[in-house]
Amino acid sequence: MKNSSLKIALNMLAATLASDQQPKSEDVIKWYKTEILPLRTASPGSISRFFKGYSALFHKNTPDVNGVCGDVVSYLFREFEKKYPQFLSAYSGFNLGAILKTGVPSFNHIANVIYPYKLEKHLPITLLSENKLLKDPVLKNNTDPELNESKIKDEIIVLDLFYKEDPQTLNQWIEKRGYNNEEFILGREYDFT
Repeated sequence: MKNSSLKIALNMLAATLASDQQPKSEDVIKWYKTEILPLRTASPGSISRFFKGYSALFHKNTPDVNGVCGDVVSYLFREFEKKYPQFLSAYSGFNLGAILKTGVPSFNHIANVIYPYKLEKHLPITLLSENKLLKDPVLKNNTDPELNESKIKDEIIVLDLFYKEDPQTLNQWIEKRGYNNEEFILGREYDFT
């Protein structure tokens, strides 16, 4: 009994110390806007991006702020890990992930997202859009009434560095990109590697 009480107390202390050192999602958004976004100088439609995209079919993506969307997503993951080496999603309340618009390689697109940690056990999640709006997701193991379509579309923030866009909600991103009747996969970094 005494041993388990000590273990509980140590876990609570570790959690408190770790949460004090964790960034808030607002910190990550500010870092993205002020330090990362200005680094991208390539335009999405440049001819070099076209050839790089097809070469990525045969070779893996390489982290590159001016690369194709997969390179840019890898770049942001790498820079996030450098900026926040002690990051623990369970204590921060959010995580950095990605969203993939599925389709043939020349028409798919991937961008980074900040998503609430409560989605972690459901990932990867398949989402659908209809009339440029997100439809209700089907979540596995969902017993949390907080996890519904309205919460997901407003709580997930898209960081689309490829298009050099400011952070926006998932629904804003879907509407802005004109994604009508599309399928998306929301997941962690390793869900896409």
